[in-house]
Parts: sequence; C-alpha cells; structure tokens
Amino acid sequence: MCSNRRSAPSRRLRSIMKQHLGHALEQIAFEKAGIIKPGMTIVCGALPDVAMDVVKGVAADRGARIVEAATHAHVRSEMEEGRARVTIETRSGRYGPLLLALRGEHQVGNAVVAVRRARSGAREGAGYSGSRHHAWV
Repeated sequence: MCSNRRSAPSRRLRSIMKQHLGHALEQIAFEKAGIIKPGMTIVCGALPDVAMDVVKGVAADRGARIVEAATHAHVRSEMEEGRARVTIETRSGRYGPLLLALRGEHQVGNAVVAVRRARSGAREGAGYSGSRHHAWV
C-alpha cells in the first residue's frame, strides 16, 4: 500500500520531575505521553526509570518509536557565568562548541534533546516548515 502522506512528525518529551503538579511520576508521565501519536518518533531526555517505562509503554501501544536523547551522544560542557558551553557528538555529527542562551546546567540536557530531535526529523523527513512539527512538553 502506498501513501502520499508525510511521515508522522517527531516530538520532544523533556524532563519529568516529581515536583510537577505534586502528582505521582507515573501519572505525570502518562499525561505527558498524551502527545504520542501513531507512527511518531519521540525524542526523550533523561527521565526517571518509572517515567520512561510509562512513556515506552504508551509509545508501544501507539506504534511510535522512542529515541533516548543521551544514547549514542557524547557531551562535553562547562559553565560560563551560568551558561553552558557544550559540544555534542552523535553518530551523525558534531555540534559545537555552542554557548547556550538560556542559563542553568539543565539546559545541557535540553540541548541534547534538541540536537537528537533535529537529526531524527531530518532522517525521517519530518522537515521544518515553521513550528507545527514541534511540541514542547
């Protein structure tokens, strides 16, 4: 069967921390996994094991693919006045050194997710025509 439909866009699933809404991690992960659609690629940042298990379960149920951002990524970073200077190396390339605009060490993880999402989207033809293929959670 052939289709002229574009492949499903990819999405990012950023961190899930216990302080989100004061709810159990499983519940928060399930709510955040609500963005997952059939055929989609989900690029996940670092998640607690219990949250990752929930996300993987939802993805499997919906026929979506999970990419763990840190897998096959080597990251070097140093902080400069609260901002991280990072170099990210993946199988598909080297990015940086880059001085991140936003402050905080946690931005390093967000940068890895962004790089992996960009590479995942480029590989799968998700494209970048504006922000309609992007979902920040």
